[in-house]
Amino acid sequence: MAEDRSEQYLKAIKDTAVVAVGAKGTGAVDIDGLPAGTKAAAGDYKVVFDADNATKLSETASDPADVPGFLVLGLPGAPTLAATAGDAKIDYTITAPENGGSSDITKYTVNYTPAGGNAKTVDVSDPTKLTGTIDGLTNGTEYTLTVTATNPVGEGPASAAVKTTPQAAA
Repeated sequence: MAEDRSEQYLKAIKDTAVVAVGAKGTGAVDIDGLPAGTKAAAGDYKVVFDADNATKLSETASDPADVPGFLVLGLPGAPTLAATAGDAKIDYTITAPENGGSSDITKYTVNYTPAGGNAKTVDVSDPTKLTGTIDGLTNGTEYTLTVTATNPVGEGPASAAVKTTPQAAA
């Protein structure tokens, strides 16, 4: 009969050292401090259940089990933004960040703020659509635009700010 491990600690092991200990009874453990882009092959890390939360293995620790291979994800870098003003509109072009955070971008968010006004956003949920238009703007008002990229880890830093002013067609 298998031993009940439901109230034990899950420990992560690299080589022969315990590198992380999870909370009692959760069956989970987080390995902190690995930089984004770190790749681990299947079996590079192992896990065991153990009766205590010490950073060593006790005599009652379970047999080790291989952890599947994984890639440590990070936040994407800052994309770049180009903007061209038109009649009551701004056309924009996003350039993807060089560092996608080791994971695919899931969306971009274009932020635009009129001088003296409140910020508004345009979510670009198709990350392959890198051009767009913001319509319904006020001619003669300067707008400040930035863009951020989001991946499964979260939202990265904003691009450098771009300022442009829509003008009525001549």
